[in-house]
Amino acid sequence: MADHKSFIPPPLTASEHALLMDWVQSGAALPEATTPLPDDIQAQVSAWETFLNASDPRAQLMNRYLFEHLFLARLHFEGDDPRRFFQMVRSRTPGGEEIDIIATRRPFDNPGEGPFYYRLQQVDETIVHKEHLVYTLSPDRMMRFQALFLQPNWALTDLPSYGDAEGGDPFSTFAAIPARSRYQFLLDDALFFVRSFIRGPVCHGETAVDVIEDRFWVSFLDPDADLSITDPSFLAAGAALLELPVAQVDQSLGDLHMFSHQNQAQYLEFRDTRYRNSPARQNGWGYDAIWDGEGTNPNALITVFRHFDNASALTGFHGELYT
Repeated sequence: MADHKSFIPPPLTASEHALLMDWVQSGAALPEATTPLPDDIQAQVSAWETFLNASDPRAQLMNRYLFEHLFLARLHFEGDDPRRFFQMVRSRTPGGEEIDIIATRRPFDNPGEGPFYYRLQQVDETIVHKEHLVYTLSPDRMMRFQALFLQPNWALTDLPSYGDAEGGDPFSTFAAIPARSRYQFLLDDALFFVRSFIRGPVCHGETAVDVIEDRFWVSFLDPDADLSITDPSFLAAGAALLELPVAQVDQSLGDLHMFSHQNQAQYLEFRDTRYRNSPARQNGWGYDAIWDGEGTNPNALITVFRHFDNASALTGFHGELYT
């Protein structure tokens, strides 16, 4: 193989050279990063932005919940071009106007004093596997959100504030939304959320991925067997132990490690005690305590594989049992 220093590329043809010179002389203008959206997709974007910015207080809390769980998602409209994706952002401008992003370090940070709007911004950057977490939007998805969050009978007196004190504890921030609705939302797309744990920005290389097992299976408690659903006092008592460390520390990794470790240990002890003393434990759990995806949802069973600094997740249990 020839040394790269001695490699001489073939000369451009006259027409190719002229094309490059014309491009430079015109200002070396690059093509638009995004092309205009088809009418049907623009209509769906408009419909979703209207839905996400409803003025009803319960809808406002639901939409904050959706944003803080989907801000990492690459949103894709069902049936659209498989290469087109969107991202949910907070903007100073409403639908129909150019997006003016409110840039914050974390999704629960205060967006400022003025009004803001949830917008769907088309992704125009290079797609890379690490951060490509796809979540599909459709009319059925919107109806599902309405059924989960707006149809149940629950009341809201005041909207929770923003910032570390509130955003650092999502179990307090969203306590007014029924626990069953929140849990079912996560179960509906469990694969997406498990993937976000191992491919999101919080999980980086050997710092996080190397410590997980080479392969493990994931299943979930059925909502009717989960104390966070069946016993309202469970989350009320345990919420303080589930507070995110960023509410107290933001700079010192040493403090962060100690804070998260202490809370984790206390929560595990609290959870173990409550489950051990629950009526369900006294009577014993059956296989029906494992969520079966209601017979149709493949997210009920998940396998996680790790290979050095990378990990992946897929639906179903894969691999053999070893004893």
